[in-house]
Amino acid sequence: MRIAGNYSILAPSNIKIQRKKHSKCNKDGYFNPLNQNYSRIDIENSIKNKQKIFENFLSKKGKVSFSEYCHIKKNHPEFILKSYKYLNSFKRHYEKKQDLIADKYMRKNTTENQNIDDYVKFHIEPKDAAKCALCLKQTYDNDYGKDNYRVISVGTSPAFITQIMPSLGCEVIYLPISNISQGLENASRTKLAQIDKYLLSKGVDNNKTNIILDYVVDGGSIYNTERIIKNLGIKDDKIQLSSLFEELADNDNLLSRKEIEDIFYDIAYEKVDNLSNVPHFDVQTNGNTLFYSKQIKDFEDFSKKTARAFSLCAFYELEQILNKKNPRNTLD
Repeated sequence: MRIAGNYSILAPSNIKIQRKKHSKCNKDGYFNPLNQNYSRIDIENSIKNKQKIFENFLSKKGKVSFSEYCHIKKNHPEFILKSYKYLNSFKRHYEKKQDLIADKYMRKNTTENQNIDDYVKFHIEPKDAAKCALCLKQTYDNDYGKDNYRVISVGTSPAFITQIMPSLGCEVIYLPISNISQGLENASRTKLAQIDKYLLSKGVDNNKTNIILDYVVDGGSIYNTERIIKNLGIKDDKIQLSSLFEELADNDNLLSRKEIEDIFYDIAYEKVDNLSNVPHFDVQTNGNTLFYSKQIKDFEDFSKKTARAFSLCAFYELEQILNKKNPRNTLD
């Protein structure tokens, strides 16, 4: 399987940190590199500098692209391990916060049978995003033919998966649309006009099948998005509705039904906005229309630290999966 760009698919199996050798002359005039070690201050400064570089990486705007991932893998491979640690720290913080909320809730609702342990768990892992992206790509390639479709990823829910798909050669358009399930009639005309302009600028046309992807197909959001796409002059046979949950549940190649249910338990509670880089943008009339056009223009640069760490780790997991399936697979 090809991934966009001419980069090696080989995973960084050995992550090494280069250590600078210090040397000085001994009494005979010969250099001995073992005579001088790092001082404590040198070590502390080195750690601080590396941590600062990593913090700068996390604070950058935008999702980690595959080309950026390849650069990091080559020049800063320690970032991958640091990102995993960062994500684990985020999960612990989130679960502790949710635990406090759940405990307060249960004290008020002592007859509630909700399983609190399930409520506070955070199931989504970078490997999940990689597996889901591969499953979707295989399904769509089989159904529509490679390069014959584009994915319109609706809102926040699918974006933690679809952000990985461009690296597999899939065209993805991220649609920043939230709170549209109540209907287009209740949405701001100004905001809808800006959405139309945005979609046209991204190349939505009749040359490819436009797959509108959302969490489920029985909600108002996906049908109202379909109405928006049709208003652009897209033919009915060039529009397909796709349920993220059902597409993956029907594909047993990489994920079990239990794994999928765990992943989408998190999506149902909308925790994935921390991982997806696509924020919630309200399109209803009570939203602010003055700055919405700027949000449309800039939303792809939206980033949270956890999202950048997550997508970097997801690319690493994607390489592991592809190499395991075909160790000789390359991008050249």
